[in-house]
Amino acid sequence: MNYRLGPLGFIYLPPAVPGNMGLWDQHLALTWIKENAAAFGGDPKRVTIFGHSAGAASVGFHLLSPKSEPLFAQAVLQSGVPISWLNPENAKNKSLELSQLMGCGEGNENEIVSCLQEKNAKEFPQYETALFLKNKFLLDPIFAPIADGEFLTDDPQSLLNSQRVQIKPVLTGVTSDEAASLVDFISRVNNHSQITREHFLNVLRITLRNATEEDIQAVALKYSKESHGPAKYRSAVVQSLGDYFFVCPAAKFAGQIRKAGSPVYVYIFTHHTSGTVWPEWAGAPHGAELIYLFGSFKAAFQANKTHTVAEAALSRRIMRYWAEFARTGKPTGSEKKEVEWPLYNATLKNFFNLSTQPAQVMPVSPTRHCNLFETHIANPSESNLSSYAL
Repeated sequence: MNYRLGPLGFIYLPPAVPGNMGLWDQHLALTWIKENAAAFGGDPKRVTIFGHSAGAASVGFHLLSPKSEPLFAQAVLQSGVPISWLNPENAKNKSLELSQLMGCGEGNENEIVSCLQEKNAKEFPQYETALFLKNKFLLDPIFAPIADGEFLTDDPQSLLNSQRVQIKPVLTGVTSDEAASLVDFISRVNNHSQITREHFLNVLRITLRNATEEDIQAVALKYSKESHGPAKYRSAVVQSLGDYFFVCPAAKFAGQIRKAGSPVYVYIFTHHTSGTVWPEWAGAPHGAELIYLFGSFKAAFQANKTHTVAEAALSRRIMRYWAEFARTGKPTGSEKKEVEWPLYNATLKNFFNLSTQPAQVMPVSPTRHCNLFETHIANPSESNLSSYAL
């Protein structure tokens, strides 16, 4: 669904603008679906909401909001979870900074908002970009959901820690090489295979908020030791950022809502698609599973390439998992010969592998390095853990 983005959806200047307008847009759409599903042959009591990346984070915010509780029955979050990107004070400061850039910095909140309302909507993105370019840390959001006291009654991490979350079936997961899509954005070298140890260290410095130089060196050593060949530091960048931004937050979120009582199923998509524009080293980057879920291979393939028989079978299997989850709240169970997808166990951290290989739980959990980041993940109000910006 469409909803207001950036400052138009998440500027925060209370009491004139209480924030989270983008989430309220989604709430309005979900209310319409709830009220009208039966007219289209749907069951208003069996609505499943799902999203990818920022969309997944939005789904997570609806799981945390008492306002959305009656509007859906279960949820799917692909490569994104609800994170405390900004506290209210920081959100207001960002909003005032944008207002100043747009020539609306004088007066009280009501006067500032009146000035902003006179601006052309097309002006907002360029000033938002100017703010983004001033960021010190990678993927820092400028405008994002905040605890407004109504849609989100508290900081998202506090809500999760205290188990104030809706108890509903949840399917969530990641791809094995999420951050491969970030390499162009952060490497600043012409040849990715030429990323050096110093490049890698600098990437970690703009990623790991609150980390000491000793922390940076320890993380760099751990990931570079596991990589080999001339492009070892490219691999280290991809795996470390993938863990930090996606894998570890997904595991933490899954563990928290499982503890609260929700049935949770967690996947990792590991297949490198044969005809994709992504090179072999990119593995399964951010969004790699989407063409399988929607059966849209042509949209992602090079003109002279096609998918394999095994990839077509994987696509049908993923569609079946998602459809079965929407029908029953469990991704497997209707077919007797199918390998069962087990509930997530926060101790085992069991991720179900989605690939062209036989269905199974990953023999080694992809969360094995998450303890390295616990110090940084544990400080949510200052965290820049994120899916891509809302």
